[in-house]
Amino acid sequence: MLAAVVVSNPLWLTSLIDPAECSRMMEESMSELLPGRKSPEKKLIGTALVTAIVLLSFVLPLRPAPWNAMEITLVPRKLAEGVYALVSSTADTNNPAGIPEATTGGIIVGEKGVLVIETMLNAKLANQGLDQVSRLTDKPIRYVVNTVYHGDHYYGNFLFPSSATIIMHSESKHYIDQKFEQDKKFMINLMGADVGIQDVKPRAADISVDHDTTIDLGGRTVELKVFGLGQTKGDLFVWLPKEKVFFTSNAILAEKPAIPWLLEGKHDLALETMRKIKAFLPADTVIVPGHGRPTTIEASLDYFISYLETLDREVRAAVANGLSLEDTVKVATAEAFSDYKLYPWTHKQINVPHAYRRIKGLE
Repeated sequence: MLAAVVVSNPLWLTSLIDPAECSRMMEESMSELLPGRKSPEKKLIGTALVTAIVLLSFVLPLRPAPWNAMEITLVPRKLAEGVYALVSSTADTNNPAGIPEATTGGIIVGEKGVLVIETMLNAKLANQGLDQVSRLTDKPIRYVVNTVYHGDHYYGNFLFPSSATIIMHSESKHYIDQKFEQDKKFMINLMGADVGIQDVKPRAADISVDHDTTIDLGGRTVELKVFGLGQTKGDLFVWLPKEKVFFTSNAILAEKPAIPWLLEGKHDLALETMRKIKAFLPADTVIVPGHGRPTTIEASLDYFISYLETLDREVRAAVANGLSLEDTVKVATAEAFSDYKLYPWTHKQINVPHAYRRIKGLE
């Protein structure tokens, strides 16, 4: 039965970046549905199914992609003098409707030069970012900040000037150094084989950080903040204290009705991080999410906190009542957050299973 569910819903597997983690998750779920797992016959069946499904998940292309990387136009949104969010031109329509959007970046101009946030998925989008910088200023790009180790945030690094200093979290550098080719295969499966991902080349950090760091751009202070896991253990946040602008990376994907993609699980740590950020930020902060237009704390951070609290409460109640994973998915609906277009995948196939295993002490 699980095999049928997974084959009909391949996103459950392709959402998992690490194939080993994917296999482990499948084996744990298989043991839920095949009681008496010690039986050699059942173990053999489970292992065969796991192997076949994992292989399929990394060979078969995923359709449709969350967004079409070849149709995106990035446009600058001025947030303050010399501070811009680089946002998909369709974000005003798609974000309020809960439709997934392309990666959001940033351009910050100081007297000494420019800091760019994110270099995008492919050459087409990276070059759009470079073109926008040249339109906005004649100052050189001095820094590039990658906020997370997902390819759509850093694949374009290799196209940026060699004189630019690449900065990312130390966990992101480690991931890119160790798993770049594996990550490319995952992203091709997720985004498509015809969007230029096969042409990207690895360029990891010149400087890696695991603590708060301040950059002086000349007349403008940029703070790189480490709050903990929001979506990944390599999350890096960008804070402009004077302008009160906060770039969140994928810890906050977009304004409501978007919900977290807990691809690595650990919903409790994500909630803890969200609460830390909430306590840190002024109430009138402009939030620049990882895949959306600039928004408010109420429409994004508060909404994500509420979702994570609901997820934890509902899954915890199901576990306390002795429900299986399959039955927990049925009852832990977080119905108030179901307007997001990818809710059936993100909530039911990613977030609830991860939260279930986390609460049961399995991850």
